[in-house]
Amino acid sequence: MKMNDFFDEVFENDEELLKEYELLKTKYKLIEELINYRKKNNISQTDFAEKLKVKQQAISRFEKGEIDPRLSFVEKLLFGMSMKVNFESGNII
Repeated sequence: MKMNDFFDEVFENDEELLKEYELLKTKYKLIEELINYRKKNNISQTDFAEKLKVKQQAISRFEKGEIDPRLSFVEKLLFGMSMKVNFESGNII
């Protein structure tokens, strides 16, 4: 069974599970973007944290998926990576 077929079957009758999955997908996409940004720009967690004026531990815990950050933390991450979020038709792009 292909992964997409599996997800289609799992989510077919469980709208709540689908919503939770979509929320997690967004969170882990941002984590992936942050890690890729730091690697591409050769920036350590410590250096990036200093740039954002947050503790290195906050960056580490976020990258590990251990915390659900406040919107203000997400805003700092996006600003630090020179990224923006666009809202269209109820979707985040």
